[in-house]
Amino acid sequence: MQLKQLSSLYQAQPSVKAADAFLSSGRQDSVLHLRQLAGSAASLVLGAIIRHTGRPFVLVHDDPDQAAYLYYDLVQLFDKDEVLMLPASFRHSIRYGGQDAGNHILRTEVLAALAQGRRKVVVTCPEAFIEKVLTQEELEARTLQIEKGARLDTSFVIELLGEFGFQQTDYVYEPGQFAVRGSLIDV
Repeated sequence: MQLKQLSSLYQAQPSVKAADAFLSSGRQDSVLHLRQLAGSAASLVLGAIIRHTGRPFVLVHDDPDQAAYLYYDLVQLFDKDEVLMLPASFRHSIRYGGQDAGNHILRTEVLAALAQGRRKVVVTCPEAFIEKVLTQEELEARTLQIEKGARLDTSFVIELLGEFGFQQTDYVYEPGQFAVRGSLIDV
């Protein structure tokens, strides 16, 4: 049996229809708790509910690793661009400190996709979900659009990158850094 066929069987279940009715009740605080689902059954049930309702979803798992497993299961059921993973900006957790530059990029991609208004499923964990993010206006104010062939004053760009929180280094090896090599700025 193909995964898509299995997913359609789940979608026909009365419990999925009941979940859809509950979530479509119009209440702003609709929260659905799924219990006693083993293995990938939670992903199949959630996938069926998501397909049946056609609404955007934010799925918050209590553990970052389990959220990642849920994300990878849902990617198998949907197109890859329909499911997004919102990670925490910090390595492992806020308690241990240390920002993870790669996760900053992933968070930015998720927020940009959501700002464009496309229907998405976002999988996350509490520590990532509670992090503050820039508003759309703040993000636009901190964006420098550079077009091919444009001439820019390098001192202006260097100053702006510093204001945006970029760190000047000799060599760029992770996001959030920039290096000046003559008239070239490596970001």
